[in-house]
Amino acid sequence: MDNSSETPVESDAWRDGMIKDLTLMLLWLTSWDESSKTEGAKPLLRSWVSYSWGAVDALRDEQLVEGRKGNKSVYLTEQGVGLAKALVDRYRIMTGGGAANGVHHAHHDMFAEMMEDIDTLTEQEAQMVVMSLMARAAGRPDLDPSDERNDPEHVFGPHGLVTMLESDGDQSRADRSGLDQFRGYASYGDSTPMDDIAEHIDTKYVDVDDPRSFLLRVTLRLYDATSPDGKPLVCWREIEMPAGSSFTDLHMAIQHAFDWKDYHLWNIQLNSRGVKYQLESSSNENSFDDYWSRRTPADADTVRLDEVFPRSRTALYTYDYGDNWEHEIKLVKTNKTSEIEHPTVCGSEGDAPPEDVGGPWGFAEFLKAYTDPNHPDHKSMVEWKKGIDSL
Repeated sequence: MDNSSETPVESDAWRDGMIKDLTLMLLWLTSWDESSKTEGAKPLLRSWVSYSWGAVDALRDEQLVEGRKGNKSVYLTEQGVGLAKALVDRYRIMTGGGAANGVHHAHHDMFAEMMEDIDTLTEQEAQMVVMSLMARAAGRPDLDPSDERNDPEHVFGPHGLVTMLESDGDQSRADRSGLDQFRGYASYGDSTPMDDIAEHIDTKYVDVDDPRSFLLRVTLRLYDATSPDGKPLVCWREIEMPAGSSFTDLHMAIQHAFDWKDYHLWNIQLNSRGVKYQLESSSNENSFDDYWSRRTPADADTVRLDEVFPRSRTALYTYDYGDNWEHEIKLVKTNKTSEIEHPTVCGSEGDAPPEDVGGPWGFAEFLKAYTDPNHPDHKSMVEWKKGIDSL
């Protein structure tokens, strides 16, 4: 076969293009819509020029990277390097760049055609695009749902693409080539079925009038953001909670303590009895949508604090997936008997950021303008803060 028309893959020549592509994808995946809610308004997507701290923490939890939380750099572990190389190969195959061994796969035109009108696709159509790319990347065109020649019963049946993605099954290693790296992400765009969401973590205290209370210190992660005088920003609250409160009650207590407006989605991540949980409110119709977490989903409306504390002593509350405010929750004290009937703020330090200020570093920039009458943005920040406070 004459391969003279093919351009050989130059060593490292593909890196710049891939970095650009992946950066754009990350910006889009972590963006949020700042357009008005007026019907017909075009989306105005904004994204921070940084990695998602939540994603980096998840990689650290899976021992794919290592380094102290909040650091501006991390080290890739041997396992992380292996997975990264496999993912890069999958991406290069899908976009026609060829795998690391130089084998060329001409999927670039197909990929470009599918992604050209991505903003106009429905959620179901977007899922079909992802499944099509996965099938072709795995060398299984017979499982491509976009190919009308393929039988839907074969594509979506018991031995189809989703089965291959979600479980090992009895497929040969050759059949599953390239799919292992996608397993765990097969539910792209789907909501978690309500039957799969745990209502309780421990039933010992269900329907029990628990006389205890928990004193929790909730510390807002501000990383290396600094005040206008160069000092590290600090913000924490101590909240006493009745032991029988739900985690949704804790969510509301944190909202009030930090003067958040409860405008955005949230979750609480914790470990209990060796299981990693992610709690959200099932009463919120948007909760558990696009559920990418590898944690076990649980209902924050029904899981009580005493199902978790004091056996576990820490948790992480994340509010507003755009600004990505992370609050470290630490159990300070368990009171065997308590007279409180409602959450009570017992201590605090530091001013809480305004809603929608742009995360820790947006907060730092806001403070520079807000506290300096000579700053060019001072007046606009003062007016903006008045608007936020009036909400």
